[in-house]
Amino acid sequence: MQTHLNLKNTMACFITGVVVLCSFGCGKSQAELQRDAGRQKFKEAIAAIQVRTKGATYAEFRQAELDLKTSYQANSTYLNDVAGKVESLQEMMTATDFFWNNSIQYPDVPVNPRSHTELYNATLIKPDNKLANKVDYSLDQMDKDPEFYGKNYVRRGLKKVDDLSGEIMDELNLQKPH
Repeated sequence: MQTHLNLKNTMACFITGVVVLCSFGCGKSQAELQRDAGRQKFKEAIAAIQVRTKGATYAEFRQAELDLKTSYQANSTYLNDVAGKVESLQEMMTATDFFWNNSIQYPDVPVNPRSHTELYNATLIKPDNKLANKVDYSLDQMDKDPEFYGKNYVRRGLKKVDDLSGEIMDELNLQKPH
């Protein structure tokens, strides 16, 4: 009988000890809390991008682009699972920014297919464009061809930015970080 009571007491002490240890060690570590906070800050930057692709001014879009780059740089160690898509998003935002800025500064100047930068950005936004085949177009031909309208690349770029940011947000909400 005494042995049975000692066994019960020993088991009770053991269970109590496990409960006490778990109460101290079962919460999130400081590193996990930092990771979660970093991912949350980045989600906020992505959400701002999604808002800015729908009716924002150029200045608002530009600020969201800078905020995204800053947030990614600060939190990149917690975002390995979406790093490739974030790089694609940043590249798409830069291309869209390029055409948006040019369409504000030079609204009547068509896209120049001889410019490596313009051709690269146009191809990034619209891979199936035919600008490279149109280097000998006259100004009149350029004026009549929508592939030379910078604003068309802004519109397409904003749509792609919205799509990419949506994909990143979905992944951040569904996946646990690696």
